[in-house]
Amino acid sequence: MKIIRLQSENVKRLRVVDITPDPASHVVTIAGRNGAGKSSVLDSIAYALGGNREIPPEVIRRGEERAQVILETETLIITRKWTGNDKSTLAVKSKDGAKYPSPQKMLDELVGKLAFDPVAFLRLKPSEQAAALRDLVGLDFRAHDDRRLGIFDERADVNRSLNALRVLVEAAPAMDDVPDEPVSTSELVRVLEGMTNEISLNARRRSEVKNAEARLDSARQGVERVAQKLDDARRAVVAAETALAAAELTRESCSGALEEIRAEVAALADPDTTDVKHQLEQSGAVNERVRAKRALQAQRRELDETKKSADALSAKIAALDADKAGQLAAAAFPVPGLGFGAEGVTLNGLPLEQASSAERLRVSVAMGIAANPTMRVLLVRDGSLLDADSLSLVGQMAEEADAQVWLEAVSDGSGVGVVIEDGRVLDGAEGVV
Repeated sequence: MKIIRLQSENVKRLRVVDITPDPASHVVTIAGRNGAGKSSVLDSIAYALGGNREIPPEVIRRGEERAQVILETETLIITRKWTGNDKSTLAVKSKDGAKYPSPQKMLDELVGKLAFDPVAFLRLKPSEQAAALRDLVGLDFRAHDDRRLGIFDERADVNRSLNALRVLVEAAPAMDDVPDEPVSTSELVRVLEGMTNEISLNARRRSEVKNAEARLDSARQGVERVAQKLDDARRAVVAAETALAAAELTRESCSGALEEIRAEVAALADPDTTDVKHQLEQSGAVNERVRAKRALQAQRRELDETKKSADALSAKIAALDADKAGQLAAAAFPVPGLGFGAEGVTLNGLPLEQASSAERLRVSVAMGIAANPTMRVLLVRDGSLLDADSLSLVGQMAEEADAQVWLEAVSDGSGVGVVIEDGRVLDGAEGVV
């Protein structure tokens, strides 16, 4: 569906224009100097079809009390009028006279992205172009991308921890010779006390031997004294012999006991405390290494867990990317090879801004046509930016898609399309192009 006639009165800079496009042409050029009212012609189309989403607060030409746009298509007559308070009314009827009770709803269903301007699209930032393309093909990755960014940031934090742990683990000294359990100093002290008590007991036994030897010497001396007195005390021989016999008995008893003690003492062996003392001296350093080993083992466990977390987050990102890729693969793009990159729109895998001017214009015009599948009307407000080749390409694409492009161009009126001057079609012509 295309526009076959446009009548606009007192809309913005316009006074009265009546334009009937040439049905053989798919590009309607609205030319004129700056300020002549060219933009108001394209605005009239947007206001008539788009409703409140397109209409600004002030529409009526200053000094006038009313304005109207009558727009005809092959099947419809659309009339929008404004009164002095800038309130508009809309009527839509078919060529056979039938009226539509909800005219704006009907137009909203009929008209797509009427305001889509291919030239303006080319001047958008890459991110804005991507948003326009997503909107066109019905893909909204904002929540998807926000979630992906959150997971990506979380994974970045995990990877920072992972790298820090890896540095600590790799820098740790070898600890193969470090025991798994710390040395028990209390146990070593207990063992050492037992050895000390045993040494003290052995010392007492040795002292007993010396005491027995002293008693034996004393007994010997007693025997000698008694023997010496025997000659002097013959008269006390019986007593002396008795005493001698007793002394001998004592000597024999002491001698037997001494031999037993000597045998026991000879078998005594003092425990070697050197190793225990050495272990006790080294226990602090050993336990410090045990603590370091345990800390390293904990770091390794944490490293493994952190790596698992990073891998899980990577898997989530991969799943999101796969889901996004699936949606992109299923989307119907207006031009083969269109897609999305990290920053904006891509064409055949490369950023759109790297494509040639003709390729970028082809993409933009194709998007405009796709955005308006029923009312195949595009409004180009900066047509003066297009060279002859670009204008030819626009015309060719419009013809192939059976679309209609209304193109505004700055001109001095040298016979290019419909020329607007002071709000009217130049020289009062009917504006057939």
